[in-house]
Amino acid sequence: MPRITGSVDIERPIVEVFDFVADEEHEPLYNTQMLSARRSGTGPIGVGASFHVVVQGVGGKSEMDITYIEYERPRLLTSVTQVGGMEIAGSLRFEELGDVTRMHWNWDIRPHGVMSAFGPVITWQGRRQEERIWHSLKRYLEASAGS
Repeated sequence: MPRITGSVDIERPIVEVFDFVADEEHEPLYNTQMLSARRSGTGPIGVGASFHVVVQGVGGKSEMDITYIEYERPRLLTSVTQVGGMEIAGSLRFEELGDVTRMHWNWDIRPHGVMSAFGPVITWQGRRQEERIWHSLKRYLEASAGS
């Protein structure tokens, strides 16, 4: 099973980083491929919260559904994402290092059917994509710190 891991240090308090990331509707602000993200349902964000997302990829627009299955504010956010012919399951872990938050990502990519043949390509592309997204989050949050 392909796995994508990494981390980024963000010069913002852990609660601020966690809360911003946990609200998936914020992601289009720093992820240029995400066209929209909207919450499915009401109530506080936590276990069971879900989001419907539209992204622009190489092959056109894709829709995905993200559901939170673990939510331990401000340390852990685990989700399952259904997109096309695959499922992405994994977590974001947040670690407080003084005034810096280290955010770790760990995703298991589970391609189904014909998508299984593309595992290595999906993993390579996914690693590049995750690095780009989370470093863009870092720039966004650090730039908006004075706002």
